[in-house]
Amino acid sequence: MRAIPILALCLLSGVPQQAQASVQDYQIRRLLSDRSDCRVTALTLLPAEAKSAPLRYHAECENPALYPDGVEVACADREDERSCRILTEAKRFRAPNLLPSQPAPEW
Repeated sequence: MRAIPILALCLLSGVPQQAQASVQDYQIRRLLSDRSDCRVTALTLLPAEAKSAPLRYHAECENPALYPDGVEVACADREDERSCRILTEAKRFRAPNLLPSQPAPEW
């Protein structure tokens, strides 16, 4: 009998706030593992200029050879992970092309 007034008090005590879905960290990690060679070691949500501005994330990678400055991801729709895009392109080093080409020795 006592539970009913407590329940009513809890329900009427505040104005219900609408739940807002947003892109989660694990979704960004999954995007990076599926579409890039970055193994995420740290993920940071960058501050937005305005509430309607896209979400921006910065990820540090385990192997900095392809992404020495990390990877930046932007999500145009804050509620839909399908709107997220990788903004940073992987660096491709042409180290083997720098070596002088010599003919193979004949044995």
